[in-house]
Amino acid sequence: MLLHLPCYLVDLSYTQKRGMLAKKEVTNRILPIYDAIEGICFAYAQESPSEIKVRRTIQPRVKVDKLAKRIDKVFSEFLTKVQRHSRYLWGQRMAELGLPTDATAIVINSTTMITYPFYTALVRRKDGVRYVAVDGVSGKLSETLSTLLTRNLSYVQQSLKT
Repeated sequence: MLLHLPCYLVDLSYTQKRGMLAKKEVTNRILPIYDAIEGICFAYAQESPSEIKVRRTIQPRVKVDKLAKRIDKVFSEFLTKVQRHSRYLWGQRMAELGLPTDATAIVINSTTMITYPFYTALVRRKDGVRYVAVDGVSGKLSETLSTLLTRNLSYVQQSLKT
């Protein structure tokens, strides 16, 4: 089944210090895509996608302001950590949100609600039921989204009924 997953395309600018002797600040831009169910980064866009009308989609659970607050909180906590283990753990949270760990500043320029196409299948096995999701853009199996949809199985099925 073709499923259009509600997502947020976030336009992020981040600053890094580059250079060995003379540290120079360089600003870069990335476009991470977060699902609107749990707020997990699963892909990056090369450019802003064009608008497409879809009939069937899942209702978003995560609001835009909540996602922005989570990004700000994780980044500010990461910057305050000095112990190696704490920095490592917060670095993992940064990676889950698709944020670069060498950034010295992060700014959210804009957030756009988009729908991202996935081909899904509901697989029944002896140990239970799970979703398998194939990225509708790249055509590759997405373990991240398969796990996400399986964790939220009842919510997804309820959203698709309405």
